[in-house]
Amino acid sequence: MGGESQSGFVVGQRWMSEAEPELGLGVVLEVDGRQVVVQFPAADEQRRYAIAQAPLKRVLFRAGESVTDGEDRTFTIVSVEERDGLLIYHGSVGAVPESGLQDRLTQDRPYERLFTGSADDPGIFALRRETLERRFALEQSPVRGFIGGKVELIPHQFYIAREVSRRVRPRVLLADEVGLADERDRYLFHR
Repeated sequence: MGGESQSGFVVGQRWMSEAEPELGLGVVLEVDGRQVVVQFPAADEQRRYAIAQAPLKRVLFRAGESVTDGEDRTFTIVSVEERDGLLIYHGSVGAVPESGLQDRLTQDRPYERLFTGSADDPGIFALRRETLERRFALEQSPVRGFIGGKVELIPHQFYIAREVSRRVRPRVLLADEVGLADERDRYLFHR
């Protein structure tokens, strides 16, 4: 079954689910046209993905990184070789094909994720930052209480709300008379 498929998936390659990283390292079992089947041995799960929308990331280790093989031997990679789309890691324990790596990948700490190249897309960070900045701006708005209400806001409502909110101890009953000619002349009853 050697050779790389047109999709980039090859039987025996190691991939990681970005949506479910707790599944550990997956092994490509089958590539069938528009779908790929990945087995996650550590979680005893198997998933079928549409190749065009698979939330998978190829697991690639580089020379100098430490990995653990299936026999629980940890070694430092000296060199990486590629044959027919599959990687072979060379180190102190000899040549270990990528399918021979341990099924669990521990990347609990942020720096471990960074060093293994498991960082999120920078666009996601930018979107989160922009969202937080906009939320902060909304929280600083003088009309914050009106945001999210399912009402049609009319300018005189802002005027009255501003006047009432400036008072030290506002105790106001606001009444609205239908049909008044001047919308700004609303009745404010004080207690």
